[in-house]
Amino acid sequence: MDLANTNIEIRERSLSQRVDLALRFVATRAWGVGLYAAMGVIPALAFNALLVWSLDPFQTWNALDWQVPWVLIMYLTWVESPLVMAPLVVFLGAALFRQPMTWRAALGDVAKKMISQIYVHGIVRCHLFWVALVLLAYANQSEVAFYSLVVFGVLFGSVFWFLRPYVDHIMYLERLPLLLKKEHPMTVGQRSSILHSADSGETMLESFINVLLSVIVFYTTYSFCLWAYYWVTFNTVSQDWFAVSIFAVAWWNAMVVATVLRFLGYLDARIRSEGWELDLRVRREAEQQAAHGVGQTRGAGSPTRAADRSLGDVA
Repeated sequence: MDLANTNIEIRERSLSQRVDLALRFVATRAWGVGLYAAMGVIPALAFNALLVWSLDPFQTWNALDWQVPWVLIMYLTWVESPLVMAPLVVFLGAALFRQPMTWRAALGDVAKKMISQIYVHGIVRCHLFWVALVLLAYANQSEVAFYSLVVFGVLFGSVFWFLRPYVDHIMYLERLPLLLKKEHPMTVGQRSSILHSADSGETMLESFINVLLSVIVFYTTYSFCLWAYYWVTFNTVSQDWFAVSIFAVAWWNAMVVATVLRFLGYLDARIRSEGWELDLRVRREAEQQAAHGVGQTRGAGSPTRAADRSLGDVA
């Protein structure tokens, strides 16, 4: 890590400054952010579209309640976002310290942590349980059960969204295991408890603002796509195609911005609770001093450089 040459200055920021920085970073690094987000979003779009169609091949919900497929896609987007946005998290970690990053390296890193992510989000946080019930209600055309299960699933998952949002960053950036090992000082769960309990009020406020920002980005993208589609084709968008394309794309775009803001929140949480910027500064000074000391040692031991200094003194 080149600690003196970072894309984002390591210092404490207010919440409003983090929101501004997130939007600026997405705008200035749009190519990298879009590329690594698309690595997860494109397969998720295809999978969700196929899933929605396979559970309702005759499109019965269009006659019962056409909003239900939209709600299902929105819920799936939120539940899948940690795994889908994992390549983007890897990219953000590399971009912070200007480390080289390739799409193959990012996918390899995600593949190593995928089982851990599924276990944390799917098993520990019970998302797989709630998703299975929601899909079952959707397939059975049970509207009351569907909406009830979605509400319960969102309320249950929101506890972790607001109180434990940085677990993916701990897995990918701090490289901690789920189970305690000799070469690691603690597990992901222990680290999560320490980091999130340090300033839970700020974490909850940031999560709330992240929800509001996601809604704003969604409606902005949603409106732009509608406007662009109309002026290109001069046709309105059918509900079926609309539900699995523009609506889903708009939500995934909101998740991209939310992921960047969450990453900045993780950095700020470490700075507030651990003085991370001071730790990096000390490490940078130590590396510079070590490099300077090695240079002096090599210079003193070189006959050529000693002769040059002698000639210089004579001159």
